[in-house]
Amino acid sequence: MLDPAFTQGTGTPEPPGLTNRELLPAIRRICHGTPVVGMGIVEVAPHLDPAYTTTMNARRAVFEALTGIAMRRRGLPGPAYLDRTVAGPPPGQQTWPSSFVTEGTVNAA
Repeated sequence: MLDPAFTQGTGTPEPPGLTNRELLPAIRRICHGTPVVGMGIVEVAPHLDPAYTTTMNARRAVFEALTGIAMRRRGLPGPAYLDRTVAGPPPGQQTWPSSFVTEGTVNAA
């Protein structure tokens, strides 16, 4: 799923793919919103990647999945899986509520 630009250490690169910025939040969101019971990391060949970026991206994908599962188990609300400034307003709303916005920026609380 990840673009070969971010995964040099794979035996079968297949462009086009997702960027880290697209894939990692999606993994967290899927694991938060669904009862995931398993996940597999495949096609990681560290000996083909001198900078180990493929291994580090795979590691981060596992962390994102575990974070999403932990958030679901702890009962954290769905929009909390991303930073509000990146995620945008909650579904169904055109803008943030006034309590979240100060001088054109979104508050972290």
